[in-house]
Amino acid sequence: MEIIIAVLVIFIGSYVQSSIGFGLAIIAAPVLFFIDPLFVPAPITLCALTLSLANAVKHWHSISFEGLKFAILGRIPGTVAGGLLLLWIDQQQLALWLGISVISAVLLSLANVVLKPTPGALLSAGFLSGFMGTSSSIGGPPNQRYSRTIRSLRLIFYIRELSLQPHKEFGNAEARFC
Repeated sequence: MEIIIAVLVIFIGSYVQSSIGFGLAIIAAPVLFFIDPLFVPAPITLCALTLSLANAVKHWHSISFEGLKFAILGRIPGTVAGGLLLLWIDQQQLALWLGISVISAVLLSLANVVLKPTPGALLSAGFLSGFMGTSSSIGGPPNQRYSRTIRSLRLIFYIRELSLQPHKEFGNAEARFC
């Protein structure tokens, strides 16, 4: 029964992410953590990799590559910092961090602000997105503030998922439902 619920939650989150550009992890992470803490962050990351690749390929012609390099450069140290956090904290602290990340992501998403995509801002958003994405699997909202199109977000997420592949050992349940 757990697997059926997990697949349903991933399906709903994937639908939302495909519709608005992000949302898979915001929806899935809290529910999957409640079902089994091993479902966060690695299984969501592996599912998001497939979804992001499909969306990026489908909308490749509309992706804005300007500024993308700064978001990716910021993502690298953010990913490393997020991975180190996972090595440093225990399961209870991860649950608290996940809750804080969900609340922060929702508040950031609800803020009706689109910031100017300067190189420094994109670098900072990339770092925060990499950190949050690696440690909680919720990395979309920081980049959403700077993205001109949902399609650009899809490529950012695909690149993020590729960068997280070495971190899949942080959860050993990645093959359970993806």
